[in-house]
Amino acid sequence: MRASKVLEKVIEGAVIRYAKKKCPNVEIVKLNGMGKRSHPDRMFLFPTGVVLFIEFKREGEEPTPLQTHLHKKWRALGHVVYVIDTVNDGKRRIDYTMTQSRRDDLSYPVPK
Repeated sequence: MRASKVLEKVIEGAVIRYAKKKCPNVEIVKLNGMGKRSHPDRMFLFPTGVVLFIEFKREGEEPTPLQTHLHKKWRALGHVVYVIDTVNDGKRRIDYTMTQSRRDDLSYPVPK
């Protein structure tokens, strides 16, 4: 019997909880309910002015062609879009994003 892959919603929930724990002031917006199927799942708005878009997938899954097209378009505009398929990868991306400050007065501790 093969082990089943972790569900997308489980990965998404764990990464959201981690982001809120590391940065209580982060705003997290669900995007895929806005009538656009190709949008990333979540937008993370950090109090430093940094915005991060994440598309969550089961481990090893790829974005749809429409999602890939939109991700490339947004990246070309200078936005950060990641496809996350494991909890650990999501945590690493949150930690990295928190170090990308646009202000001197951080509202949270920077991970070492």
